[in-house]
Amino acid sequence: MGALVSLAGRTKLTEAEVDALMKAWHSFGDNALLRREICDAGLVSRTRDGRVCIRIELTMPPLAQAIARQNADK
Repeated sequence: MGALVSLAGRTKLTEAEVDALMKAWHSFGDNALLRREICDAGLVSRTRDGRVCIRIELTMPPLAQAIARQNADK
């Protein structure tokens, strides 16, 4: 999720804001399914009522860091 991943960690977004980001990024059409998937993947957490999503900052795995460094050098 390009737009979502580019946000700073702990950024809080409403469900409508997440939907707007996803609509700009994909044409899948089922935002509720995608919101559940990004929660299940650990990219965001949600408040109990589901109204606010909070971007979770994840550490890049070492192999991904090495690949990113190689690509940056090109």
